Amino acid sequence: MIYYGFDVEGSKFSMDYVKQKFECLHKKVNLLEIPVYVFIKNFKIDKELLKEFLDFSQSFDFKFTAHAEDSLEFFVSDPKSKYEVKKMNLNLKVAESIEAIKLVVHQKFLGGKPIIEKKRRQGPEIVVENTPSLNPVHLYQYCQYYNVGFTLDVPHAFLYYAEKNEFALPYEELPNIKADHLHLSNTYFKTPSMLEYARCILKGDFRSAFVKLRGDFHLPLPYGHIDYKKLFPKLKIPDTIIMEISTSNYLLMMRGKNPEAKITKGYSEDIKYLKKLLKGKL
Repeated sequence: MIYYGFDVEGSKFSMDYVKQKFECLHKKVNLLEIPVYVFIKNFKIDKELLKEFLDFSQSFDFKFTAHAEDSLEFFVSDPKSKYEVKKMNLNLKVAESIEAIKLVVHQKFLGGKPIIEKKRRQGPEIVVENTPSLNPVHLYQYCQYYNVGFTLDVPHAFLYYAEKNEFALPYEELPNIKADHLHLSNTYFKTPSMLEYARCILKGDFRSAFVKLRGDFHLPLPYGHIDYKKLFPKLKIPDTIIMEISTSNYLLMMRGKNPEAKITKGYSEDIKYLKKLLKGKL
């Protein structure tokens, strides 16, 4: 069975936001990714906020994955650093409290050793995520060497190759990865010349200028430069998939005046698109 759904955006986190998201996605998806770092303040778990979240979430049947804070890495030069180990253990403890099945941890540099040995711990499976600074295939192989799970963030991978002007290579190399978890969104990465960009700005054509930017924009799946119709049939699909779509983009791109209706429409369109991708109908 494949579990799929959306991330709960850490930058927008509040219990009001959580309640709206849970109620909107109830019975539409079966997985949510929770930013467990929002429950950690000054190296202590905010037990009151965590209890409020747990009490509310019990009314729903979502499965959870968890996301550690972005600055935390799993492979580190000093695996005995008390500071880093404490941060990791706090993120793990919250992930265990919400019964997350996987904990996503970023990795910005290739090298170092696991901050926690797999044989010494239980609880959520740690799945290390590629960032735009790393070759996703190399990080995947590094994770395999240490018997650690791997999260393939598709737009991060495309941005890595785009920086090297290798726009076709991800369609060839990403299918070689057998990921344990998948992050999906779309983005723009075909940067024009500065002259072309400046020309768009001077003409007041800001939409065209934005499309020509490069960055991790967390766009809805059908938008952007990643051709999911071409990529998806080749990918090895894991049992958990998270769509990391910024609700701000739904507000910008969906038609209508009612903000909640635009976000709801955005969720629905991405869910339909993902289902078609999974069934090979696109």
